[in-house]
Amino acid sequence: MADTVLPLPATRLFGRDDELRLVAELLADSRLVTLTGAGGCGKTRLALTVANERAGQYDEVCWVDLAAITDPALVPKAVGAALHLADRPGADPVDWLVSAVTDRVLLLVLDNCEHLVDVCADLVSRLLRGCPQLTVLATSREPLGVEGETSYRVPSLAVPPAGAIDLQSYAAVALFADRAAKAKPGFAVTADTGDAVAEICRQLDGIPLALELAAPRVRMMTPSQIASGLGDRFQLLTGGVRTAMPRQRTLEASVAWSYDLLSQDERWVLRQLAVFSGSFALEGALGVCAAGPPQLLDILGRLVERSLLQVDDAGPVARYRLLETVRAYVLGRLIEADEVAAARDRHLDAYVALAAAAEADIQSPAMQRALDDLDAEVDNLRAAMDWASTTGDPAKALRIAGSLWIYWFIRTRHDEGLRRLRGLLDVASDADPRLRFKVLLATMMLLMTTDWRAARPLADEACRIADEVGDDGMRAQALAWVAQAEFQLGGAGLPYMAESLRLARETGDPTHIGRGLQWLGTALGLTGQPAEGIAMLDESITIFRTSGPVQLGWALVWRGVVAHAGGDLRAALPFLSEGYELLAARHEDAFSPVALAELAHIDMKRGALDDARLRLQQARETARRSVTPMTESHIAAVQSLLHIAEGDYAAAFETASRSYATMSDTGSFLIAAQVLSEAGYAAMRMGDLTRARAELERALPVAVNNPAGRGRALWVLAQLTELEGGHAAALDHAHDALRLAHAAHDLILVIDVLWALAELLADEDPAMATRLLGAAGAIAKDIGYVRFPSYQEQDNDVVRRLRGALGADYDDASADGARLSVDDAIGYASRGRGPRQRPSVGWDSLTPMERHVAALVAKGLSNPDIAAQLFVSRNTVKAHLAHAYAKLGVANRSELAAQVSRRDLTQDIAQA
Repeated sequence: MADTVLPLPATRLFGRDDELRLVAELLADSRLVTLTGAGGCGKTRLALTVANERAGQYDEVCWVDLAAITDPALVPKAVGAALHLADRPGADPVDWLVSAVTDRVLLLVLDNCEHLVDVCADLVSRLLRGCPQLTVLATSREPLGVEGETSYRVPSLAVPPAGAIDLQSYAAVALFADRAAKAKPGFAVTADTGDAVAEICRQLDGIPLALELAAPRVRMMTPSQIASGLGDRFQLLTGGVRTAMPRQRTLEASVAWSYDLLSQDERWVLRQLAVFSGSFALEGALGVCAAGPPQLLDILGRLVERSLLQVDDAGPVARYRLLETVRAYVLGRLIEADEVAAARDRHLDAYVALAAAAEADIQSPAMQRALDDLDAEVDNLRAAMDWASTTGDPAKALRIAGSLWIYWFIRTRHDEGLRRLRGLLDVASDADPRLRFKVLLATMMLLMTTDWRAARPLADEACRIADEVGDDGMRAQALAWVAQAEFQLGGAGLPYMAESLRLARETGDPTHIGRGLQWLGTALGLTGQPAEGIAMLDESITIFRTSGPVQLGWALVWRGVVAHAGGDLRAALPFLSEGYELLAARHEDAFSPVALAELAHIDMKRGALDDARLRLQQARETARRSVTPMTESHIAAVQSLLHIAEGDYAAAFETASRSYATMSDTGSFLIAAQVLSEAGYAAMRMGDLTRARAELERALPVAVNNPAGRGRALWVLAQLTELEGGHAAALDHAHDALRLAHAAHDLILVIDVLWALAELLADEDPAMATRLLGAAGAIAKDIGYVRFPSYQEQDNDVVRRLRGALGADYDDASADGARLSVDDAIGYASRGRGPRQRPSVGWDSLTPMERHVAALVAKGLSNPDIAAQLFVSRNTVKAHLAHAYAKLGVANRSELAAQVSRRDLTQDIAQA
């Protein structure tokens, strides 16, 4: 069993052996089984026990409690959260679930569907159609009505008939006795109490919840008194709603009777607790009940003792909740007492304060506790925002939403967060400017992984508000977002970033200074100023080491990215590793997969392809819980490069194209040029030169502010142009790529371009080409870079050609190149760009190797024979022939041979 996420049963299950066996058989025959019955009949407990007992039949078992959810739109999101999946912004949530679950052998348990039957029916129907190995077990007061559904009504527990002797053999009596003994140690069903206990069980129709509520009364009443009280209460409710099920009337009677036994103060407190959604902490109860009686802790304790309030003390902080049936009953009493508005207002105020405190804690060492608390309180936070919005007080909803931005980001609930924030911005255009400013920043934080185009106008509005308020701290933050949007969209963001950092330093806020240093340092490091960028990132890291662990994790990852971009693979590893560990330990699933992908990228360049595969697999698994477009595109970009390293060019092209499509959708073009270059390289290696050129022509414009990206595109374009027969233009592209690689301080690109230049110059200047290879090898050894296995055939061809041309002088030339520094190697390559004497067309335009190949063609040798004789690959022979065809204007081997025979090439033929 790979993964099981189930609540732990708190108490023993009584009298359900037959039901357990039957439900297990139904699950074996049906992919959808719904347990139905009145509230309190034991559906949930039966489903939980079945799921635990059958967990070994599935790879995964997942439990989803829908009781606290009132918004139908949140149902698929609740399922995704339980499966550790994140919102997928812009996608249909059910389609996303289907794609994520489609191949998983999963038992999905949906508990408490009755108030969401329609949306549950649609969800289950679509999941079952799209996920052939999925089984669903649901609980509801009515069937879902889905095709293929097997519905099983859960019966009440067996009750003893009048005159029964062995009372303990009846499950209802055994349950009552067990719960009564827990409330009053030493209680037992005896000859004196047996008849009364049997009467209680009969009057309550064996409904487990009713028995659970009645049993604790033994602390204050005898079984005979309890039986009498139940009888009176049922008499009062007999004339109620005739359409209700008898068991529903009985359960309501038991809850009403329990409620009526409370004191006035206890009733008041219990009514106020009805405004909570799901569970709540003691602080929340104190806030909602602040206007009530003193001794609130004592009252809460008595409610727990009487089973009207449930307590879960398994975690570090005890949490409380009302059973749903109890909550529904006391909510009705709250409405009757005209106390709803006051209670919900206090609930709202409590959660405004809670959200603000959590926001501060998340950006401190107390972050993990704050995130866990918000996970537990998310239903109450939603309810508070809904109440504020519906009562005409959106400012308080804005305060909550503005405080939750980092929670939504880290927990990757971007879709829900954006829906809330955008809706509130629409209806609160006249809100306090500072509050609106904060919500604008929160919205942009969530948009940064989904839609930079939409973020840009929000950044402009934030700047206008900062100017109107006259606050330099706000202006620093707004300009940072303008800068980031421009940078991502391919514009010139550096001036905005520099001004933002200047203002942040003047205001002295360490968080804003640290973030400004991180963003500007990253931008400088990726646009050719690594020394300045690294210094800023190091300062940012120093600031964040004493504050927020997530901010520190982000800064460390970007520090590693910048080191990687400069070719310092060894330095990049510790920064990326530490940053990833910090983020992963805090379940920050939005950016931690990016860190993993970067680590995989470095593994590839160090020659550890197996390690890279494992890292990328881990990145994809992490991203499954939290996929955002940014994360998805980055992982796909690195995966494409791994396919290139392995020589799987079709997969590389498909993956790179998918990555760029996502970048285009989101407006995040930071690494778009590199991705398009990967697509172009893959198409070129597949022989589709037209498609390759189209991809590179798309790459160059988006790399206008990215010298490394533009250099990478020109590196591929140089190789492509050579294949197309444009040798002179290929050299121009290669030298331009080398210049840009040098400007960007991208040593890995420098090495790759030196290899490309060596291949281009192998025939016309083998000594120079060999020195360039020597320099490339020395630089690669120094930084730990290993050329991809897929490059090896082409690399080996170049080395064989150069060895054949230079003979014993090859090693000396290579050693000469290895002694060159990076700057000297680039200078040497550039000095070799003297005026080219060879024309671009005609016989004189052919390189010595191209003339040699032509002579062998005229002699009648096939491509494999020529490759064997010249010690090169067949692809190299094909490339030389293509160049010769283009330069001579011939279409095939016969025409080339005819041209050779008409010219004085007898010496070449003789040598061949």
